[in-house]
Amino acid sequence: MGAAESTPHYHSTHVANACSEPIYVMCTGDKQYAVNKLRQDEEELELQGSGGEEEEHSGFTRIAPRDFFRFTPFCEKTGIVYVSIYVAKRDKKKEVIASAVAMQSDYSLIVDRNKNLKRTMMRFIWKDEYGEHHNYWSLRVE
Repeated sequence: MGAAESTPHYHSTHVANACSEPIYVMCTGDKQYAVNKLRQDEEELELQGSGGEEEEHSGFTRIAPRDFFRFTPFCEKTGIVYVSIYVAKRDKKKEVIASAVAMQSDYSLIVDRNKNLKRTMMRFIWKDEYGEHHNYWSLRVE
């Protein structure tokens, strides 16, 4: 086995949050792990009762509104990553936006203001693949 075969493949995948609520995101190269963690986190939310925003979301990264995060997941030679995203509601329910969505690594996503998932244009965080800007708060209308 050569050195190139045993070298891990790490790629960047950004997730930007253009909606008005914090989102919780997991990005991994392991589909089964992503599916299981989303299910486990949902069960933990239900067990914790009604606590506010300080609940633990194990394995998920909190992204505030108008912010983004760069994930560098390990992925096998396929170059596929799996992204799960949800919003934690005050009633302890989870609004799932994406459940282990498969995508090519090095591509990125935006959760728009209506909580729809959009692929980004390459090299842009807030511009989707159709050229629409989602950082509406910083755009000036003249």
